[in-house]
Amino acid sequence: MAKKIDLNKPPVIEVVIGSQFDGPIFDNSYIYDFYQKIKKDFPVVRENPPLPSIISNQNRPDQTRILQGFNSRRFFINAKGDKLIQLQTDRLLFNWRKNNSEVYPRFTNVLEDFLKIFELLSQDIKTSASKVNQLEITFIDHISLKDFELDSYKLSDIFTHLNFSQNLRNFDCNLSIPQESIQGNLNVSIKSAVNIADQNKIIVFESTCRGNKIATETLETWYQKAHTILLDCFIDLFTDKSKKIWGIKL
Repeated sequence: MAKKIDLNKPPVIEVVIGSQFDGPIFDNSYIYDFYQKIKKDFPVVRENPPLPSIISNQNRPDQTRILQGFNSRRFFINAKGDKLIQLQTDRLLFNWRKNNSEVYPRFTNVLEDFLKIFELLSQDIKTSASKVNQLEITFIDHISLKDFELDSYKLSDIFTHLNFSQNLRNFDCNLSIPQESIQGNLNVSIKSAVNIADQNKIIVFESTCRGNKIATETLETWYQKAHTILLDCFIDLFTDKSKKIWGIKL
């Protein structure tokens, strides 16, 4: 059970919710028809290379597959630029992205937007739900050292379990933790970076749950369970000082 948490100014800059299908469930011509249904809310269209398919296994290496043939991944972006649909023949993703003035709208609202889009796809592609072979949620946080009044990476001020006798110049750390309840894994990436806009040092904290639901579960149930895992991870990994700076109350 996730701890109850109130967030005033969390460091999250992007949330991605997605589903992957067991092979292509439509051809590229369908993408035009899909756009006709969403273009009022998502008028901007961009084309990008397709993402590889990934199956996240609990106790063995992930399986990766590249789509064969002529495929692309289309971006459909709303006018404000804070919401993005990604669609390719075997994958659907929805992104919330923070703009300068945007406030994180809470996970339940982002999930509601994704489920509406999934339902829209399912109305046309009747087999979409049965073809799902991977679900995912990703949170991306940008942690500014300036907020902690730090000039270098003194990680013990920020993270509860990262303590080094010397400050670090840079770092890149990746963890993968099996999660039986979601039939997949929790993946965590922590790395140093620089904010391009102001050249201030930041830490990019990315946490992802990938897995699949059991037959009796709904998509929403899986996503809520995965969000609980991500939220508990976030609460456990960061210090009380971090939570105070971000206005997080338990």
